[in-house]
Amino acid sequence: MGIAISNTQMVKVPWYQFYKGIGAGFKEAYFWGKVIGGGVAKMIGGLASGQVPNDVSGPIGMYEATSSINKSQGILAVIHFFGIVSVNLAVVNVLPFPALDGGHLMFLVYEGIFRREIPARVKIVLQQAGFALLLVFMAFVLYNDIANF
Repeated sequence: MGIAISNTQMVKVPWYQFYKGIGAGFKEAYFWGKVIGGGVAKMIGGLASGQVPNDVSGPIGMYEATSSINKSQGILAVIHFFGIVSVNLAVVNVLPFPALDGGHLMFLVYEGIFRREIPARVKIVLQQAGFALLLVFMAFVLYNDIANF
């Protein structure tokens, strides 16, 4: 994934100042959202130029990363890592790809601009094509995981 958690800083605050943790969580999510968004943009640019990404991980890579982080840094770093993974999933999910939520948003924006609904048949075909491409990508990622294992 290209992510390494080097040093996590734990700051304890009294329970009645919980709002400080919420604010820090939003700042952290925003930071990782920018980092991941830039990485996704770079990866899409590389795909457009014919460069296949090698550092994408699937379930096997996630297991290896999680166990490595747990052994070296402990459970709090694992929780932090899964927070980063959650932001990653959110960023990827809003991409304008027909099988994802971003594809649905793309359809809604189109319908809002042109004031007419996209025919159901067109939506179905685009959704199926997007889902097929997503399955191919998932198979590639799983193959890459197995080959690197």
